[in-house]
Amino acid sequence: MNQPNHKQKPRENSEPNTRKLRISRRTFLGTGIAAATTTLIFLYRSLARLTTSKFPPPQPYKYTKFRDPIEFTGKELRVAQHQLTLPGNDGNEGVPISVRLYNNSIPGPTLRRNAGEKIEFKFINNLPPNNQSAGNTCKESQHDNKPACFNTTNVHFHGFHVSPKTDGGVSADDVFVKVEPDGGEHQYRVDIPNFHAPGTHWYHGHHHGSTAIQTASGMAGAIIIPEDEKNKLGVTDDNDKIWLMQEVMDVSNGNDFYRADKNNIKTHFLIHGEYQPTLTIDNAHTLQRWRFINATGTDGGLMTLKLYKCIDEQDIGLRCENSELQDMYLIAVDGVSFYGHRPQKVGNSNYQPYQDGWELSPGNRADFLVNLPKGDYKLVKDRYETMNVRRSNINRQVLAYIKVKGESDAGGKIPDMIEGELPDYLQPISDREIKSSGKGSLNVPRKVSFSRASGGGLRHYYINGEPYDPESHDYILELNTAEQWVLSNPSESPHPFHIHVNHFQIKGDLIDPEKEDVPSNWRWWDTVAVNKTAIAIRHRFSDYDGKFVLHCHILIHEDQGMMRNVRIMGKG
Repeated sequence: MNQPNHKQKPRENSEPNTRKLRISRRTFLGTGIAAATTTLIFLYRSLARLTTSKFPPPQPYKYTKFRDPIEFTGKELRVAQHQLTLPGNDGNEGVPISVRLYNNSIPGPTLRRNAGEKIEFKFINNLPPNNQSAGNTCKESQHDNKPACFNTTNVHFHGFHVSPKTDGGVSADDVFVKVEPDGGEHQYRVDIPNFHAPGTHWYHGHHHGSTAIQTASGMAGAIIIPEDEKNKLGVTDDNDKIWLMQEVMDVSNGNDFYRADKNNIKTHFLIHGEYQPTLTIDNAHTLQRWRFINATGTDGGLMTLKLYKCIDEQDIGLRCENSELQDMYLIAVDGVSFYGHRPQKVGNSNYQPYQDGWELSPGNRADFLVNLPKGDYKLVKDRYETMNVRRSNINRQVLAYIKVKGESDAGGKIPDMIEGELPDYLQPISDREIKSSGKGSLNVPRKVSFSRASGGGLRHYYINGEPYDPESHDYILELNTAEQWVLSNPSESPHPFHIHVNHFQIKGDLIDPEKEDVPSNWRWWDTVAVNKTAIAIRHRFSDYDGKFVLHCHILIHEDQGMMRNVRIMGKG
């Protein structure tokens, strides 16, 4: 995540917390603010604009067409085990691995519904029985936070503001349900409220102990609540593109997958099951909306998303080794649009001098507008700058290529303002709304602190110094209240905080850096990567009572104890 202190221009006599040029505070002050600022901008622009792309040696280009995910139109969502032949150009292509897929598709079918409608299906678990593969043990009442029961599952609707309950054997977003393998069935019905905000979300399995391994083996799909026609910003339906990114891995040996050192496991970052597909846009300057979904669950999914234009080359088949950073226009994060604000430039000519890409942690979504001129482009998963340096170069990869044809100048224009209005549950949270005393108040914020036990192999992961206890209720909150929390992490590596049912605002995380630092200009999230810099967030717990969870969205950590129960008291 692009942390709040990265999004504001550095104040006088201050330094960015963690950024690319690593100029020390002593150097900065010694050279003088004006001179150092000039140097920063010159160096930054020089490095950011042009790249020779130090990726692994390029392989011969193989054209694969970008394809949209299939749409869910039936009454059953099934999950089953399949063999997938890995695509790619890196020497691993043609290697079959075992995967778990929804409705025989990677990714799973897109669930597209309007606010006020429902998502309803019978969920059928056709995965093979547990205890039949390496590491896949499954004991009754196993609560030791060791990965287990890899084929027991359920469905989590990530990003939805809906009920977390099961009523009469029919579930909404209840992640405590267990649907056993070898033919287990369960009925789901998610009533989307008519006041639900439009947005980009996703679904995946969420059984504690097997969440990560299922996500890494293909179990993910998009959920879209479309905008009203008047708020589509001039984007036609066929130019509204989902980009669901998956880190598909060989997880046949669960013991290896959950170990701290996973370097021996084959892994591919795929877009809709394809390795480096090519999206073709027939007419230059066509206005498109790109909905990115980071459907991953390991630290390899920490990334910075960048768009480059290929230069000095006649053919994308030359692999675009020389390229220039391009702008994309951010309009939404984690399914919440920046209504009433201008789109935020991310790229070469952004409003904020340190933001040349957009950081995504596992679970995050980001929506962009683009209207590209004719040419060839590449979409890059670059290193996550605030990661542990030792791991900073893992899985740097071209995700996709884009070929823009034609000479048209009649394409869509990036709007000056994002039209629309957020519903009540996403209105800014002011100081006055925060409870006046006790835990969660401005003076006594609740704390979420991530930590882990040292050592190799399987590790122990904690929140507030304790592993997950399924019988506990660590956060008991009142319905229709608002609180302030502080998220912290003493380690070098990020832990993405995710909470179900309710989004949160990050204090000081400005949508528009040219506007005031006030709640109406703070972004909403449901997942944020917590680094060494503590983050203050504000929650509103509205509309729905019941029990749900918060956890680290590096799901291998969640399966090993980095999760907590939340209970909202009252009548929702």
